[in-house]
Amino acid sequence: MPLPTLEFSAICLRNALQLLPDESVPTTATSSSSKLTEESESNTLMDGNTLTSVPPGNPIKSSEISVLRCSILASSAYVALCIGDVLMALHYAQTLLAQPKVSAVHRFLGHLYAGEAMVLMDDIANAIKELNPDQISDLFFSNSVSDKEEKDKSHSNGAEESNSKDHSNFKGWFPNSMPVARMIMQYNLTAAYAVRGELDKASESMRQVRIFISRS
Repeated sequence: MPLPTLEFSAICLRNALQLLPDESVPTTATSSSSKLTEESESNTLMDGNTLTSVPPGNPIKSSEISVLRCSILASSAYVALCIGDVLMALHYAQTLLAQPKVSAVHRFLGHLYAGEAMVLMDDIANAIKELNPDQISDLFFSNSVSDKEEKDKSHSNGAEESNSKDHSNFKGWFPNSMPVARMIMQYNLTAAYAVRGELDKASESMRQVRIFISRS
């Protein structure tokens, strides 16, 4: 019986990536049988999405596949870092950042995990670039609706809060605000400067972290 270890979770995540359907191959286009085509068309929703079978779970929308893939890649990078496999951690993080539909939250995790992997590989110059807090512009996340559609919906409802505010779908998520996310990136950037021996920059960077803590 497998134990619930990080090593076992790495195997599960690899299997999840292998089992995830390819978004670029429409189900209706690859069905040679007219019966399969009819079944695929019957699974098409009013919003243009199609339901994809992912047994043993419930079918998911085609728009959710990219979100699921990004979540798996982010989890894979984290697990790889925890078990000391920095090469695979960097691979997963860079693959995550290269996704065409990566959300702002997943992009934040991608830069964070890639930067940590580079520090452990002694690639400090590139790690500093990855850990630049200016790369984080927002923390928007949506499970199935595109970022633009979700933002438009918020504006139509009269919402005036920017992406720097907390979001209702951030229950249990940390960080749940832009200032905290930037502080975390700044703290890791401080560590990268210190490892590189640039103590003046590390001291200035840490000063900014302390300023944030004192204001929070």
